[in-house]
Amino acid sequence: MALQRREAVLTLLRIIGLTGVLVGGALCPGLLQLLRGYTKRPFSYRTCYRAFHVLDANGWIKVRAGNRGIDIRLTKQGYEELHAYELGTKHLHRSGPWDGKWHFLIFDIEEKRKRLRDAVRRTLRSMGFHRLQDSVWVYPFDCREILELLRIRYGVRHEALYLCAETLDHDKWLQRHFEVKKELTTKKRDRAKT
Repeated sequence: MALQRREAVLTLLRIIGLTGVLVGGALCPGLLQLLRGYTKRPFSYRTCYRAFHVLDANGWIKVRAGNRGIDIRLTKQGYEELHAYELGTKHLHRSGPWDGKWHFLIFDIEEKRKRLRDAVRRTLRSMGFHRLQDSVWVYPFDCREILELLRIRYGVRHEALYLCAETLDHDKWLQRHFEVKKELTTKKRDRAKT
């Protein structure tokens, strides 16, 4: 798929996913140009048409004639593709100074679903998580949104848990790994001065 068409397909997925439904003259030439916040550059009518064709051919959208014109909605497969795209572009960021809490994602995926388990591990590793044990991953900042995307993308709703802990024994090596430092509380600072 050409790069511009792929970008148009993903843009349409995001627009339909965010709005829930695209109504009316969705195939009009200027649609994506009206939504400049979603696009890097304007798309031609031909690119828009082909993008809709790709969405339809893959079963990612459902087009119906409605009382206000044409209704275009994402199908279940369309939402899965959208979440896969969001997960692939998601970057964990540091939100200010570290508060000293560790955030864990814990997965218990059975052996017969080994491929799925490996895919979840690869995704977490690529996003910057550190593996403490086979199914226990840690990050120093809030990452609940990532867990929800993983649950949707991989269908591991009941096999995945989120945990936030204020203390973790012997965590100096993790602090070095993530390049974070615990800030001393006022009491500890006062004790350190005396």
